[in-house]
Amino acid sequence: MTANAKLWLGLAGGIGVLLVGAGGVLWMSRYQKAVKVLSVPMKIAFIAFLVTDVLAAFRFGGGLFLILAFAGALLASPMWVPRVVGWGISPLLDLYTGGDEPEALKPFYSKAVALRKRGRYAEAIEEVEMQLERFPGDGPGMMLLAEIHADDLKDVGAALLILDEVVTTPGRSPAELSLALSRRADLELYHLNDIAAARVTLERIVQEFPKSEAAVLAYQRIAHLPTQEFHDQQEVHRTITVVHHEERLGLADDMSLKVEPRGETGKEAVDLVAHLSEFPDDWESRQRLAALYVEKWSRYDLAVDQLERLITTPGAPDRQVVQWLNDLADLHLKSPEGHSSAKMALERIGQKFPGTAHADQAEARIRLLGLDRRAKSTPQKIKLGQYEQNIGLKRNDPTIPDPSRNTV
Repeated sequence: MTANAKLWLGLAGGIGVLLVGAGGVLWMSRYQKAVKVLSVPMKIAFIAFLVTDVLAAFRFGGGLFLILAFAGALLASPMWVPRVVGWGISPLLDLYTGGDEPEALKPFYSKAVALRKRGRYAEAIEEVEMQLERFPGDGPGMMLLAEIHADDLKDVGAALLILDEVVTTPGRSPAELSLALSRRADLELYHLNDIAAARVTLERIVQEFPKSEAAVLAYQRIAHLPTQEFHDQQEVHRTITVVHHEERLGLADDMSLKVEPRGETGKEAVDLVAHLSEFPDDWESRQRLAALYVEKWSRYDLAVDQLERLITTPGAPDRQVVQWLNDLADLHLKSPEGHSSAKMALERIGQKFPGTAHADQAEARIRLLGLDRRAKSTPQKIKLGQYEQNIGLKRNDPTIPDPSRNTV
């Protein structure tokens, strides 16, 4: 084989390798393969092409080198054209697509939830643990695992260990910690019947997350926890002795106004006042006391005072404050000439939560108050004039045809 034949054979081989590499680029880009996968064959193809091109330039001159280089650039266009174009228009595309940064991976527990609903608890636990291997310490996954152990497998000890791991793991958000502690209090109260332990857990939420919604809700639960003695009596069906209370009902020390309790209602009110002296921020008890003041004694002023205390409760959720303001408006509507006071109560919702759905609902209700007031107002008496008493056809009037006289 002559030298020229070898040169041309090498040139043809180099171009063939380049074509194969370019074809691989086109095929793999069509199926959106990764650039890293394309890098190895493309490097091999271009190295072979460049070696062949350089050898051809030495033998036939620089013209052939430029021609082959231009042809190689065209064949490799699937690799470099998207990059060049992307650099130019990527800022504009990012305005519409939000950029090409990959979305953060997150665990999926839908399969575990489906298995749990079918009663396949062991497989559900295995699926949750598989996700936790990829995302160690994930809060929702740990909570789901604790729920399956406690509620489905009745293994409260294992659930408590999982919750303890959630609480003791550094870097947890306050929401995750308070949720884990609240769930632990549920297990201690409803599964272990340990009221003292549940109280300690709930008090921990109040102390570690003060003025938060979780702390406020934990306080409400503490206020309604039964005593251990009461719980023990319920377990053995013992008779509960009612403790004697004062015979007169009052509010806080700053209120001099009192009402006289009578019968079971009076005793309930006395118990509520005694309870509120220990737990002044107990929502349910204060709402019940306000209802008693209205239902049994028609003391709207005392009921309004109780609702005002609820509205100013520190850390109360917005939805609860809105509900109390609506209750205050309802209370004013029951009192004489209460439309103006009810309107003021509803306007406070818009002032406290401007631009929210609560404010829009309050505004709609204010408009309904005006319609309701006009509907209930006393209609004016209209004096009628003197009119003909006989309405209808006049008899014996020859100008008016009488059907009874028609003889045709």
